[in-house]
Amino acid sequence: MDGIKQILIRATDYRLKAGGAVSVKVVEELRKYRTKLSIAVVCLFIVLLSAIVYVSYYLMTNPDQITHAKAVAGLIGVGTGGMIELLRRVWKGWNQTNLLLILLEDASEAQVTAIMDKLIKGL
Repeated sequence: MDGIKQILIRATDYRLKAGGAVSVKVVEELRKYRTKLSIAVVCLFIVLLSAIVYVSYYLMTNPDQITHAKAVAGLIGVGTGGMIELLRRVWKGWNQTNLLLILLEDASEAQVTAIMDKLIKGL
């Protein structure tokens, strides 16, 4: 999945080829990207919640197999930590995209170009 930087670089290339207006294209691309991130957040949350529910159910229904249950719980616990980190990163990207959209929607073409150039250098 492309990041914000890649979207801005493509928009800058488009600006150089098309010779001007870029704000509409950037806003459209960022909205599509935000939608993809929203879907990713929902999917990751569902997977994380399913893993937690499965481990809880397994531990409650199989108390006699405590060593096996501990191994399963440990493996899911390690995976859950990774999933939480992945969820945090996707959420951070969604928030950055949302803030960038708020900035760009009311900005003039010159301001959009300046913001894009600064962000490409900073990211």
